[in-house]
Amino acid sequence: MSRGTTRNNLRNQIIDISENDLSPKGISFNYSENFNHVTDLTVENFQDWKTNILYILTINNLDEYISSPKVKKLRKKDVRENLDDYIIDKFDRSLVYDIGTNQKDIKNDIIVKWIITNSLGSKTKEILKSHNKTAFQMWKFLQDSFTLGDEHKKMQLKNKINMLKFNIDEDIHIFLATLQNLIDELEIIDSDMSDSVKVGILNRAQPKNLMGINVFQFNNDWKELL
Repeated sequence: MSRGTTRNNLRNQIIDISENDLSPKGISFNYSENFNHVTDLTVENFQDWKTNILYILTINNLDEYISSPKVKKLRKKDVRENLDDYIIDKFDRSLVYDIGTNQKDIKNDIIVKWIITNSLGSKTKEILKSHNKTAFQMWKFLQDSFTLGDEHKKMQLKNKINMLKFNIDEDIHIFLATLQNLIDELEIIDSDMSDSVKVGILNRAQPKNLMGINVFQFNNDWKELL
């Protein structure tokens, strides 16, 4: 079987939601469509990529493999006990899974790694070539590599808000939603803005020929404006 055929078969897998899950019985999720477009990660697109992968993993009850070190690997040479008590990593035989690790968790960890890897472009894959990372380690590595610090994010969001301008050809509701999303992101990592500050930002974002529109009537009721 060719490599392309194998990958296509994998891409068309369906992971069924467990009957024990709180989701409605019979729901399944085909994640093949998520790999039609792979992503080379940057600090700008990482959050969108992360959200999409989290959706896939959460729907399929696999998110715990990136939220905690559920699966651990050890170097064979560091094991002092009987190696026969350990499961050898079939992708890197110099490693073994920590004592007590079961086959289900190993399989699920590999599935999560496959989902992550096959959503990435070739440049990002280059930094993940090693098979020795668990899904948790891989996820943490990508977060550390492509997540901005809070101060950097605050500066970036403030710049986006200050540069935001309403175009009379666009839908005002979409514009307001975009502005509110940026404000929400900023308030998560910074202090909350007052309604009057938000209204002032909106007023500055108006084109000159709309500057006469009085948005300041909403100085104390930003939600009413939305």
